[in-house]
Amino acid sequence: MKKFATLFIVLIMIVPILIGCTTTPPDNNNDDSQNNNAGETLPLDVESTVKLLLAEERLNSALLKNQGNVFDNGIEVMNTLANKAIESIDNIDNYRTDQATVKLLNAKRRQSSVTSLNASEEQVIFDNEHGGGKVTFDGENYLFSDFVEVSNSYDSFSLTANHIASMAEAAASLIDGIKKHVRIVDKWVLIAPGMEYYLHVGENEEILYERSTYNYKICRRYLNEEGNNVYEFLSQEYSNGFIERLTYIPGLHFETARSFYTDGVFNQADHLICDNSKGYWETYWVGPHSTHVNVSYMVMKDDICYDSFYDPALKKINFLKIISADKTSDILWYQGNEDYESVEFDIHFSGFNNIKGVLVNEIETYDMGGEIGEIPVAKADSTIVLLLSNGQEIRVGDTFLDGKVEVTAIRTSMTYPDFIGSLAVNITAPTVDEKLAIFKEFIREVGLTSRHNIDEVISGVVRAFDELREITKYHVWNGLSQSNEENIRKAIEIENAKTLNFMKLYDAVKDASVVDFSDKVAVELNAHFAEVSVDAYSETTQSGLNISVGSLTLSVADTLLFIENQGYTINFALSSNAGLVHLEKTTGSGSASFTQGNSFSVTIEDVTIDIPALIDGEYKLVAYIATDDGIRSSAYTTFEFDVVDTQSENIVEKSKVVAEKASDNGLLLTYTTIVDVNTSLAYEGTLNYEDLYSIIAGIACEYGIPSSNNIERLTDAETDTYTAMLGNESEITSGTYRLAYNVQNGEKTVDGYIYVALSITPTPIE
Repeated sequence: MKKFATLFIVLIMIVPILIGCTTTPPDNNNDDSQNNNAGETLPLDVESTVKLLLAEERLNSALLKNQGNVFDNGIEVMNTLANKAIESIDNIDNYRTDQATVKLLNAKRRQSSVTSLNASEEQVIFDNEHGGGKVTFDGENYLFSDFVEVSNSYDSFSLTANHIASMAEAAASLIDGIKKHVRIVDKWVLIAPGMEYYLHVGENEEILYERSTYNYKICRRYLNEEGNNVYEFLSQEYSNGFIERLTYIPGLHFETARSFYTDGVFNQADHLICDNSKGYWETYWVGPHSTHVNVSYMVMKDDICYDSFYDPALKKINFLKIISADKTSDILWYQGNEDYESVEFDIHFSGFNNIKGVLVNEIETYDMGGEIGEIPVAKADSTIVLLLSNGQEIRVGDTFLDGKVEVTAIRTSMTYPDFIGSLAVNITAPTVDEKLAIFKEFIREVGLTSRHNIDEVISGVVRAFDELREITKYHVWNGLSQSNEENIRKAIEIENAKTLNFMKLYDAVKDASVVDFSDKVAVELNAHFAEVSVDAYSETTQSGLNISVGSLTLSVADTLLFIENQGYTINFALSSNAGLVHLEKTTGSGSASFTQGNSFSVTIEDVTIDIPALIDGEYKLVAYIATDDGIRSSAYTTFEFDVVDTQSENIVEKSKVVAEKASDNGLLLTYTTIVDVNTSLAYEGTLNYEDLYSIIAGIACEYGIPSSNNIERLTDAETDTYTAMLGNESEITSGTYRLAYNVQNGEKTVDGYIYVALSITPTPIE
């Protein structure tokens, strides 16, 4: 019989209530016909106990909390998030502040004031003591000065990242709430009026739900096939349909999707994907509109940072922002693509010294609203002069360097709390390199000095175009190339389908029964998994990327958490600090049904397992007893290996795997990232050189940037000799090919090859 009495993990004075729930806020006044008698204790069944123990072990809210470790593997932009206030964005933001408009980012007014504009003597009209920006009036003109270093692209991304941190915090709060209050699975637990929790536990996942009078939330955790903890989070408001979804691998990757979902339609959607798998952050942002798609790529390295807008119709970058490597200031905006003969250079005051200020003869006030109030801005038709510290005066229409440079605009604006400004000049020359040379000569002639190494700024423009040319050509999202608008919209449809499928998780459980625990206190979960011992094993071997187990018998001497008449088997996993990476058995048979008794044994035979690709680290092979549907029901243990191939360096994707016997004679696997990537490709049909280059370059862009235009073919396997191809081959044959790639990030440079073992089969003739 089931051991309810011996378990005694109870919910003190629980009153279960079965109610029907909808997507509207929960109603706690439903029929109470199935309540237990007041004061009766409700023991927790064995199945729930096992699942609660798994959830307790696997859910780690600390990974999601903004305490300095949320983005601990990222660059400075992520590391500094712990020192920033977490902002809450309730609506879809524009992400990018137009340089000619005033945009308010959610922030309180800092010490600033606008005094009378009719004074007859020089006075301070506006002084923003903390955020930079000062306006003085001499009785005739107004001088805008004290421009500070600021990067609106970086700040916009930082604001977004802060919001991601707040979403992660919400997921962490849900995890903590579940652990504190829930002692039952697959039922709603009412913990307070209008607040309910729900927990589901699977073989390798937990799904947590929360619903209140305002919204519902879902958090799903699982360990992916590479051994990373993945957290997915979704929240939807009842009132306006605002929905946001987060996919988050701490320190490595996150994706967000935000929109208003009403009447079965996603409106005002935007999508952001940020990835740190190459050792620096790359972001991809998409904002779909009815007539076009806005696309942005941002790359943040140790020595270069740039933001860009991509035109999928032209398949060109048409706007490039160069940001200082320390992410503190915008330096230069290149407003055009590489083919334009005439391009506007927006020279940002935040990146240059020797700027005295901008002189304006007429101003007006702009009401920021709320506590901020009015700020001074230049009138649209006012006369504007840029004053440099050397006495140089620059006006719109001025030309320099024999007409190669023409001043087109002098701008001041505000991204509160900072005044920002820029000098726009039009430069005409045939190539990007020539334009940049003219730009360098222009700033030298007028006396502008860069706060950063100007040669690095100029080379950064060229390098950004080179890298973005490859990124935009080969970037893949949801299995589709993002080089054209059709595929971008298809990828968005796939993303929307993911959101809908996530929402369906809630639909599947919303009408589950409810247990009223609103005035009770959950007791500690004081059970544990039974220790497991190895009774027998035979023919345990590892060779290459294959593991074989002739037979293995595991037993437990504590059957408290085993269910009568339930079938059990033995499962395998690789254990690391991140948890257990579950391994699929290619072959293997063996199951036993638990009946009664204080001990229990299970035997499995003829097991084969393929070693998977995982992130760097050490992994021990372990085994445990699990239900036939994969729920672990015991502790896990290593077991001895007869044969371990310690001589081979096995390659799986981008990892070298070294096998050895651990101190207990179990199997220990050590994964190390390698520079050279080995892959294989079976292709039916015909390929020419251009086709092959596109395939291999696409793979290279997953790891870095192609550093060569020449594919090489293995021509002598004995001497490992590769020969460069001509580049005009019309038909490619089976063989091994390679293409060089690199990863540049400050002083850290990686150079490697993408190796492809290609097998071509002719298209069958019908």
